[in-house]
Amino acid sequence: NVWDFESGRLVQTLDGQAAKITAMEVTGYIVVTASTDSYYTKVWDVEQSKMEMSTPRFIDKHGIVGVTSDAGYVVYKCEGSENEVNVWNSKDGKDVRTITDKDGSITSLKITHDNSCVVTGDDAGFIKMWSLNTGQFLRQLDQASGGIRCFWITRGDRYLVAVTENNCLPAWDKDSMKLLGTHKPNCSGKITCVTMTDDRKFTAFGTDSKEIHVFDNELDEVAHVLVGHQSPLTCLSVSNNQKFLASGSSGETMRVWDLGTGRLLHELYAKSPVFKGIVCLSFGHDDKYLLTGGHDRSLKMWDLHTGKMLTAQYVYATITNIVANPDNIVLTTKLGYVIVEDILLPSPRPEDVQ
Repeated sequence: NVWDFESGRLVQTLDGQAAKITAMEVTGYIVVTASTDSYYTKVWDVEQSKMEMSTPRFIDKHGIVGVTSDAGYVVYKCEGSENEVNVWNSKDGKDVRTITDKDGSITSLKITHDNSCVVTGDDAGFIKMWSLNTGQFLRQLDQASGGIRCFWITRGDRYLVAVTENNCLPAWDKDSMKLLGTHKPNCSGKITCVTMTDDRKFTAFGTDSKEIHVFDNELDEVAHVLVGHQSPLTCLSVSNNQKFLASGSSGETMRVWDLGTGRLLHELYAKSPVFKGIVCLSFGHDDKYLLTGGHDRSLKMWDLHTGKMLTAQYVYATITNIVANPDNIVLTTKLGYVIVEDILLPSPRPEDVQ
């Protein structure tokens, strides 16, 4: 914390080391911090005039957060409240409204792909939709058989599939608000993440027993059981063309699979000497690259043709959301910042061009 001695006022909190501070030096207005739990140092200019022009940020204490594709709004679970989420305007750095779920504690949330609705899941088994612009309650889906652990919305905002606390997979048609069915998979371990193709043909889910199950909804049978991860699964994503599945784990690896055949296409390594675990991943809009973010506090971009890492952008905090647009990438971080990155891909090397 930085204090004004004359007024006793707290001027600013320097919340960027993202680890326990074990060393600090102050020279004039320059503060240098370091930690034995991170492999970087932070240098701060605490001159008061600069402190008051700091970038606005939201307060993310739960890791339950969504962001619009234009980076204009962030929706996040309120600090100190289990059943409220705030809508935060990134342009002026202020909360503009609060959404309250009166039925239960909010356990997950997303923003629809058209940026019109906030969708929340709660521990009472309800999926509810709210207007992003007004905060007005719009509708709720048929109640699931257990509390909502996490959920996925298909890119056309038509279907929604969730994971419940009793390890079931209910799916809804969001337009009709009807429950399409509930699948009770025969799997070992806790289901930790889920995704679905836009046409609802395949549902894929990952477990803490390091397996991925791909279920064919049309044939009502398991299509593939994908193994090879050495750590529990944390996130899944289907490519825009519905042909590929990307998986991230709490370890150092991500994998890209052929969704139709179950064949492993690439194993990607995000090695870090201190922090491990992938939090989120997203295919680029044209499926030529994969974007990954995790506890190593960097955004990585991978070439899906070669399986090689194209670039890495260090952001000094765990990435909690990735939205891949045609011209840019929108991120949110655990420190409460919204980051917009332009996509500037390096020129391919001759050996990578066929």
